Amino acid sequence: MQSNPKPVNIQHRVESRAGWIAWFSGESQGRALERALPELNALGYKVAFVIPDRWNPFRFLLNSLLFIVTLGFYAKSQNLLIIGELMSEDGGDGQ
Repeated sequence: MQSNPKPVNIQHRVESRAGWIAWFSGESQGRALERALPELNALGYKVAFVIPDRWNPFRFLLNSLLFIVTLGFYAKSQNLLIIGELMSEDGGDGQ
C-alpha cells in the first residue's frame, strides 16, 4: 500500500497570452491548452473537463491597467481550468 497516493482529480490553470504579443504569435486558448496537455499527461492524468476560470473584478482592473500602461503590447486573457482525472493503470478509460 502506498503511503502517499496520487490524488484522483487535479486542477490545472492554463493562462493564454493576449495583446500585441498574442496577436502576432497567433495565440489562442486552444494553443494554451495544447501547451498544457503534455505536462498533465506526464503526471499521469487525462482531461475530464475544461472550464473558464471565475471572473475576478480586481484582477480585471489590474489587467486593464496593465493593458493601458503597456499600450496593448502585453495583456492577460481569461484563464481556463483543466480538471484532470487519474489515468487507470492499464491505460484504458477506467471502466
